[in-house]
Amino acid sequence: MHPTPKLYEVFYISTVAPDAPISVVGHIAAKARTVNQQLGVTGLLVYVGMCFCQQLEGHQKTVLSLMEKIHH
Repeated sequence: MHPTPKLYEVFYISTVAPDAPISVVGHIAAKARTVNQQLGVTGLLVYVGMCFCQQLEGHQKTVLSLMEKIHH
């Protein structure tokens, strides 16, 4: 029997560019859903005002790699 790996979790807040059209919100949510599913990452994405709040959980290496891509 293989032990269940521990989940690694991060929570971050990012701000949408003030000149970004509202359609960018749907694009970001769709992209996040697709990429997270491909990577086996779960979590929550919330959009409030001009901010995204996202909680991600999965294998530590995967989550940290995804965070690198999100912030660059």
